[in-house]
Amino acid sequence: MTDGSDGSDTLNRVAEVLDAYVSLPSTEARDAITLWIAATHATEAFEHATRLAITSPVKRCGKTRLLDIITALSHDPLKAGNASVAAIFRLIGSNPKTLVIDEADSLFGHRKVAESNEDLRRLINVGFKRGEPVIRCDGPNNEPREFPTFAMVVIAGIGELPDTITDRAVNVLMRRRAPNEAVQMFRERHDGKQLEGVRDQLANWVTSQLATLANTFPHLPVEDRAADTWEPLVAIADVAGGDWPDRARRACRVLAARAVEDDNDNGNMRLLSDLNAMLTATRDQLITTKAILNHLNEIEGSPWSERQLTSRGLASRLKGFGVKPMSTGRVRGYPRRDLFDAIARYVPVDPSEPSDPSVTPLDLEQPTDRYETPPVNEPSATSDSPHPNVTVGRPCRTEYCDGTAYSRGLCPACLALESTDDALMKGVRERTASTMEVRGKTSESVGSIDK
Repeated sequence: MTDGSDGSDTLNRVAEVLDAYVSLPSTEARDAITLWIAATHATEAFEHATRLAITSPVKRCGKTRLLDIITALSHDPLKAGNASVAAIFRLIGSNPKTLVIDEADSLFGHRKVAESNEDLRRLINVGFKRGEPVIRCDGPNNEPREFPTFAMVVIAGIGELPDTITDRAVNVLMRRRAPNEAVQMFRERHDGKQLEGVRDQLANWVTSQLATLANTFPHLPVEDRAADTWEPLVAIADVAGGDWPDRARRACRVLAARAVEDDNDNGNMRLLSDLNAMLTATRDQLITTKAILNHLNEIEGSPWSERQLTSRGLASRLKGFGVKPMSTGRVRGYPRRDLFDAIARYVPVDPSEPSDPSVTPLDLEQPTDRYETPPVNEPSATSDSPHPNVTVGRPCRTEYCDGTAYSRGLCPACLALESTDDALMKGVRERTASTMEVRGKTSESVGSIDK
C-alpha cells in the first residue's frame, strides 16, 4: 500500500465526476465504478478483466448517462452493441480496448434472442481470464489463428443479465432519480472535452504504476470467483493509498453480499436455504418427501405453493446438488447427511468471511458452526479413544455426536445413523427379494400352462 497523494487525488476526481453527472444508488457503487474505470488503463497488469454489469428494473434510470461517463474516462472504448462477434475479437488486440455494450436486454432479454447471441455471451465469459483466445480459420488459406479475447467489458440493460456474466462482474442496480436528487446536464460535445483532462490524468498515473500493480496481491474480503473479480479494483486502491483501500474493501463486501442475495433468489438456492431451516427443527435421519413438501408449502411468503412443487419436482431440483431420494419400502425421503452436505457446500452465509482453510473435506459431511444446528453435547473422547474422528467441538459423522467411544468405534449418534443406513438397505433388499419371488411364481405358472 502506498500513501502517495497523486493516486488518491486522481481517484477522488473521477468519483467527483460520477457524482456530478449521475445519481448512483450508493457510495459503494460509485467507488467500485471509479476503481473499475481506473483498471481499464491497467489491464496488462492483471490476470482477470473485471466485468461491470449495470442494470435497472425499467428505463430512464441513468444507465446510458453512466455509460457515457464511463466511455469518456475509460481506456480506448469500443461501442460493441451493434458489432458482430467476429469483428469484436479482431478489434480487441494485444493492448485491449474497453468493450461497451448498451441495451443488453435486446441481446439477452428473451430466450430465442439470447440463443442467437450465444457467441457474444461466450466471448464475454472467455475474455474474463487472460490467455483464453478464440481460434478461427482466417486469411486467404483459411488457416487456424488465435485471436485474443482478454478485455474489460461494461454491459448495461433493463432486467437481468445472464448469470454467467454477472458472476464475473461488479453488479450495479440503477434506480430512477428522486425529485430531490439533482445532477448536472451532460452534453458530450461540451462536457466530453472537459472529461478528457480527467481521463488523461488517470491514464498517466495508472500507467506509471503498472509495474507496482503487476506485483500487488491485495488481501480480499471475498474468495473464489469474487476474488478474481475484485482483485484488480482493490489493487488499484491499495496502490493509490489514502482512504481508498478501506473504501474499496467496503464496496467489495457490500456489492458482493448483494450479489449473493440475488443468487439466493434462484429457486434451487432458496430451496436449500428453506431446507436448512427445516433440518434445525428435527433430528430425523431420513427426511420424508411428504414432510419436506408440507414444510415448504407452509413457509409464509415462499414461492413453493404457487409453483405447486411435487415430489418429482423436488427430486429434480435436489439432483443437481447430488442429493437423491431413498426408500425404506414404507416411506420415501432424503438422507439428512446428504441434505446437510449440499447446504454446507452451496448456501453461503457471509461472503465477506472467507472460509477457514483448515477445514478438510471430511468436515463437509456435517454442518459447521456457520449454520444453525440444534445444541449438541460436548465431546468427551480422549486422545486414546477408539473413536479417532472425535475432537473437541468437532462431531464425527453427525451434528449430534456426543463423542462417547463405542464398542464398534462409533458414538451412539453415529451408530443410529448407521442403523438408519442399514434400515434403508434392508428395505431395498426386502423389496428386491419380494420382486424376485413374484417373478419366480410367475415363471412357474407360465411353465405349468405350457405343460
